[in-house]
Amino acid sequence: MKNLNEFESLNETELTEINGGCGICDFIEDVTDAIIDAAMAIVEFALTVGEK
Repeated sequence: MKNLNEFESLNETELTEINGGCGICDFIEDVTDAIIDAAMAIVEFALTVGEK
């Protein structure tokens, strides 16, 4: 997961240069956001189940 943190620390200008300005940047950002949202939902569910 170290690579993900390094990836997130890059600013959008650097990402655009790396990817040649194509639409992959937005795609990766959307996928990353979706993974984070899913992980948070799982944690929330686990905490709810754990309380019962």
